[in-house]
Amino acid sequence: DWSSDVCSSDLDNPIFPTSGRRITLASDLGGLGGNTSYLKPTMEGIWYHRQSARTSFGGRAQFQYIKPYRGTTALPVFERLFLGGEYSIRGYDIRSVGPTVPNSQIVLGGNKSLLFNAEYLIAIGGPVRLVLFYDAGQVRDFGDSFSWKENLTRVVAPPVPLLIDPFAYQYATLQDPNNPGVHTEVVGRTSAFKTSTGAEIRFFMPVLNVPFRLIFASNPQRDGVLTNTLRPAKAFTFKFAVGSTF
Repeated sequence: DWSSDVCSSDLDNPIFPTSGRRITLASDLGGLGGNTSYLKPTMEGIWYHRQSARTSFGGRAQFQYIKPYRGTTALPVFERLFLGGEYSIRGYDIRSVGPTVPNSQIVLGGNKSLLFNAEYLIAIGGPVRLVLFYDAGQVRDFGDSFSWKENLTRVVAPPVPLLIDPFAYQYATLQDPNNPGVHTEVVGRTSAFKTSTGAEIRFFMPVLNVPFRLIFASNPQRDGVLTNTLRPAKAFTFKFAVGSTF
C-alpha cells in the first residue's frame, strides 16, 4: 500500500490549541503489493478561534471516500468506512454508524462519509478544560448519495412453521414457499445524520504526555444505530478516552 498527505497548519498548540487552523489532504492507494486495489482520499479541515483568555471555539469538517479499481469489485470490511466512537461521533460505539449487511443488523460500512464536530472549550484551571461539543455524521454505500433523511428499517424474522417432518433428520421444518424468510421492512423515516452532544472534562497528564477525557453524551438522532452488542444505541452514554477528537 502507498499513502501520501499534504498538511498546512498554524495551530498555536499541538495538544490544547485555541487558535489557528489545519488543512489536510491525504490519499491511500491499495493494491501495489496485495490483492485488494482501492483509492481512498480524505479531506479534513480543523480550525480554532479564541474568544477570550479562557474560552475558544473549535471545529472540524471531514470527507472520506474509497473506490475499488483494477479488478477489485468488493471491498473487505476492514477497508470500508465507518463512524462512531470517541474520535468521530462521541456518543456511539466505535464503528457502529454505517450501512448494514442486507437483511441483517451487522454494520458493513460504506464507501463515503461526512463528519462534522464543533466544540466550545473553557479553560478551568491549569491542564483542565471543560468541552461542550456537538458531533454529526453519516456514512453512505455505493449508489447512495448523502441526504438529510433516510429510511428507518427493521429486520423481520419469518413466522414459525406450523408443520414439522418427524421423519427428517433432527425434525426439519417444512418450508412454506410463500414465506419470504428473513427480510427488512421500512417502518418510517429518520435523520440521515447521526448526532451526539454533551460535555467532557479534558485534562492533561504530563507524565504520559496525553490528554485524558471523561465524556458525557446525549444522542438525540440515534434511530437505526446499534451498539457493538446489537442493542439500540442509548439516549445517554458515559465514556472514557485518551487523546482528543480532532
